[in-house]
Amino acid sequence: MRWLWIAVVAAACGGAPAWIAEPSAAPIAGPPTFPRLPRAFAPTHVRAWLDLADGEWNLGRIEIAGVVAAPTSRIWLHAVALSIGGATATCGAAPAVRLRTSRARWPARDEPLELLALDADSPLPAGPCTLAIPFAPMTNSEPVGLFEARLGESRFLYTFMEPTYARRVFPMIDEPDVKVPWQLTLTVDAGDLAASNAPIVHEQVAGRFKDVEFAETAPLPSYLIAFAVGPFEVIDSATTASGVPIRVLAPPALVEGARPAAAVAADVDFFERWLGVPFPYPKLDVIVAPRGGPRWSAMENPGLVTIDSRMRGSAWATTMAHEVAHHWFGDLVTPAWWDDIWLNESFALWAGAKATGDARGFAATRLPAIPPATDAAHPEALDPEYFRGSRGAAVLAALERSIGPAAMQRAVHDYLTGHANGTVTTADFIAAVARASDRPAAGELTAELHTR
Repeated sequence: MRWLWIAVVAAACGGAPAWIAEPSAAPIAGPPTFPRLPRAFAPTHVRAWLDLADGEWNLGRIEIAGVVAAPTSRIWLHAVALSIGGATATCGAAPAVRLRTSRARWPARDEPLELLALDADSPLPAGPCTLAIPFAPMTNSEPVGLFEARLGESRFLYTFMEPTYARRVFPMIDEPDVKVPWQLTLTVDAGDLAASNAPIVHEQVAGRFKDVEFAETAPLPSYLIAFAVGPFEVIDSATTASGVPIRVLAPPALVEGARPAAAVAADVDFFERWLGVPFPYPKLDVIVAPRGGPRWSAMENPGLVTIDSRMRGSAWATTMAHEVAHHWFGDLVTPAWWDDIWLNESFALWAGAKATGDARGFAATRLPAIPPATDAAHPEALDPEYFRGSRGAAVLAALERSIGPAAMQRAVHDYLTGHANGTVTTADFIAAVARASDRPAAGELTAELHTR
C-alpha cells in the first residue's frame, strides 16, 4: 500500500523520489493583508494522508472540502517550508482542474510568513469544491510543528501546532476560527504505535509498513490537530465513570515518573460533574515527550495530550488538570481569534485549580485581566502573563465570588453548551454571565476583561 500511495503522489507531481517541486518564491501581486487570509474558500472538512515511516523523506496528501463563496481564480492557504505537488480543484460535478502554485512572503518575527496561492486558469464557480494537494511536510529539529526525537535506536514523532505551526505540517487555512472535522491516515513502520486525536478505526500491515486510519474528529482548528508515532509503551490505562478510555503512553526510556491513568480519569470525572457537560471526545491518550519547547510543557490536543517527561509529582498533577480542563475550555469551545486566548488559558487555570483542590485560590483584588494584543497574529509575542492566564483567572475567581458559585456554574454551562464545537469571543462569555446573574457587579467585573 505504501509504495502504491507514493507512486500515485509522485505521478501527480511529475517526478520520482525527489519529486515534489518547490513553487516559485517570487512576490505575488496584490497579496492579502496580514494577518487574516481572505475567505474566498471556506473549508468544511479535511482528509489528510501522511507517510511517516522511517526513511529519507515524509510524504503527504491533503483534501480540503469547502465552499467557494463567489467565482474566483485564486485561493490562499498557509504553508511554511512545505514542498507542494500538483494541486487540483474539483468543483461540483465538473472534472478536476489543475491549479498553479506560487508563494508570497512577508517578514515576520522569527521566520518568513509564507502563503500559498492556488491559481486556476479560469474562475472556480461558487459552491462546493475540493482541493487536493500532494506535499512534503517539514520535520523540525525544535519541538514545534512535526518534530522527531531519537532515543537510542528508536525514532519518535510528535506534533505541537499552537499557535501557527500547523502550516509547517499541512497546507491549510491555519487560523483558529476554521474549525472543521478532520480525518487522518498515517503510514508508519509496522512495529510502531500511532495515536491521534480520534480512535483508530482500521489498521492494515503490509510487510514493513502499516496504514493506520483514524476516525473523523469533531470540528477542530488546525492548531489542535495532533499525532504521535513510535515504539511507545502503554504505561497504564483506566476508564472514567462515564466510560471514556484513558491511556498514558511513553517511550520505554521515559516511563519513570509518568502519572497513572486513573489520576487523569479522576480529573475528567471532576469536570464532568462540576460542569454538567460530558467529556467531548471518545478517548484520551496522554503521550510523554522527551522535551517541551520554549513556550510549552504540555499541550491540550483533544484526545491526545502531550506532556514533557520532565514533569514530576505535583507539577504533573497540576499540569494534567489544566490540560484536561482545556478539553472544554479551548477544545470544545475555541476562541475565534488569538486576542481572546484568555478564554483558553485563564479558564483552564481557574478550573484546573478546582480539580486539584488548590487552597491558595487567586487574588481577591479585581485585577485587570487581559492586556491588549500587541500583535494578535502572534500570541507568542504577547505579554507572558496574558498567555499564561493568571490575571484572567483572578478575575474569574472574583466574578465567581461576586455572583455566587451556582450562578457561575450556570453561566459556564450555558457558555459551553451554547457554543459546543464552535468558536467564541469574550462577548459570548459576558452574555452567558448576564443570563445567569443580573447583579450589577457582574457587569463591572466582566468589563475589566479587556482593560489594564
